[in-house]
Amino acid sequence: MVRINFNDLQYVESIGNYVKIFSGKKFYVSHITMREMETLLPTKLFIRTHRSFIVNLSHVSSISDNDIHVGDARLAVGKTYKDNLRTRLTII
Repeated sequence: MVRINFNDLQYVESIGNYVKIFSGKKFYVSHITMREMETLLPTKLFIRTHRSFIVNLSHVSSISDNDIHVGDARLAVGKTYKDNLRTRLTII
């Protein structure tokens, strides 16, 4: 078992019924669905950007029409989540 602070968590990637949790150069795999993971994370810090990704808003370095940059990673932004993402980034 590993403790990860919310501020250190950059993003989460779905792998079926597992998730990959990225924290800096390290990642951890956990047996939990994306929907369950989404309910565990505070909504003021995290946002779902794609069916496969949840992103920590404080780690976003840039955003374009179809992707978002978090650290060294370039992640997809789904059509379903695009409007909500723009709204949240405008508020911040």
